Amino acid sequence: ESRRTRRATMAREGWVAGPAVADVPETQPVRVDGAHGSAIVTRRGATVQAFRNACAHQGLPLDRATIDADGTL
Repeated sequence: ESRRTRRATMAREGWVAGPAVADVPETQPVRVDGAHGSAIVTRRGATVQAFRNACAHQGLPLDRATIDADGTL
């Protein structure tokens, strides 16, 4: 199966391809845009996570935030 075919299948099923792990710095979230809004991808060591790009308290975007040494966004 080709990369193009996999991406088309993912898009049809609502998935969005994100960045490679090596492209996600530990100090800055990476924004990923999809059909239903944006998300951020964060990395701490080998742990990679994705979140909706909105603060749960105020709804503000998180993609411009920095990540502290303790992992706090």
